[in-house]
Amino acid sequence: MNRFIFHLEGVESHSYKMLSPKEAAAIIIKGMENKKYRVLTGNDAKIMGFLYRLNPKKATDIIANKIKAL
Repeated sequence: MNRFIFHLEGVESHSYKMLSPKEAAAIIIKGMENKKYRVLTGNDAKIMGFLYRLNPKKATDIIANKIKAL
C-alpha cells in the first residue's frame, strides 16, 4: 500500500492512501462520462480544492512551497 504525507503549516501530518494510476483513471473516466466539470481524484486533491475555494492565494502559496521543497 503506497502512502504519502500531506502537511500544512500548523496542521498535524496525515498519511493518505495514494491512488494507483488505474484507480485515478477510472475516477476521471467516470467523471467525464457523467459530464462533470471538475473531477478530483484522491483526498489530497479534495483538500486542496476545498482550500482553494476558501482562500486561493493561500492554497497557491502552499503548492508553491511544496514544489520549492522538492
